[in-house]
Amino acid sequence: MDEDKSQSIPYLQINYTGGLHLVKVKRIPVSCQLNIYRFPFDVQECSITFLSLIHEEDEMILTSKSVEFSTNSSVDSDSGWKLEDLTKCNFTYNLTSIRSFSCQQYNLTLSREASLYVVNLLVPSCFLSLLDLCSFILPPQNMDRSAFKMTLILGYTVFLIITNDILPKSVSPTPLINVFFSLSLGLMVASLLETMLIVNLSNFPNKYPKVPRWVHVLILDFLGRLLFISHKCPDAQVEVVLNSNAKAGNPDITAMMPSLTGEKDEREGSAVVNELKKVAQDLLTIRLRVEEHLRPKQAEIEWNLIANVIDRFLFLIYILFVIASYITIIVLWSSS
Repeated sequence: MDEDKSQSIPYLQINYTGGLHLVKVKRIPVSCQLNIYRFPFDVQECSITFLSLIHEEDEMILTSKSVEFSTNSSVDSDSGWKLEDLTKCNFTYNLTSIRSFSCQQYNLTLSREASLYVVNLLVPSCFLSLLDLCSFILPPQNMDRSAFKMTLILGYTVFLIITNDILPKSVSPTPLINVFFSLSLGLMVASLLETMLIVNLSNFPNKYPKVPRWVHVLILDFLGRLLFISHKCPDAQVEVVLNSNAKAGNPDITAMMPSLTGEKDEREGSAVVNELKKVAQDLLTIRLRVEEHLRPKQAEIEWNLIANVIDRFLFLIYILFVIASYITIIVLWSSS
């Protein structure tokens, strides 16, 4: 027993036969071993036994009010617990073969009020996990996704530190809610590692100018078709803009060929045609150079496609693992 803080009642009740009735209130703190594996949806069963080791059964027999009276007279307090059931039983405790004592045992079934913990712990954790899941909408090659995920992990860590005082202090068995928090944090870290992998793949063209054949076949041809991602590289769109300041019109060919009569004029015309062919060849070479400069590199396009395929594949695996993990925890919470 702890320190006696019960209120003293200095009154005796006497009846006409001379019998005395003494009422004395006692406040008894009782400890009960709790199983918090299903916290905050746990139901605890505790027992309280009353007996006297001074007065034997032939001197004192313990009796009590009915169970209905004890249940109705129990005071509801803001302790976070709810009395579900109360039973009692009377038995005799045999200390030795000649000494026995009257005993009375109460069996209590208590359920925890889980609404406070659901609102303060589970709902914010689910919202943060949902944000991490929605972060896959961001472009994988952009650094914004990595920064967002790192900020989210930092926020979740601060959330766990703040709510640490609300969680029960127990070593064995480990509460399922601690497993839930650790799993959520682990999934966030895994999604950040996946983003780092995708960003690294986007920088592969600088290291590997050509995509290996087996990577192209396995990821683009096979995995890309399973995920309904087109593995064909888009053609480069080269836009040619005419100079509006240039003078329109055809060149005066007659000025270059004043006369086409005679053998001399024929030779001069042939030289002009050859010169025009050389100019056309130079223009074609310049056009090819410009197209090659403006067209994205083939390796860069292929590595970006590979990064998109792997990103979608890992995202699907991430969703399946999240669903399977959460369903498993919910089933354990409801069936344990």
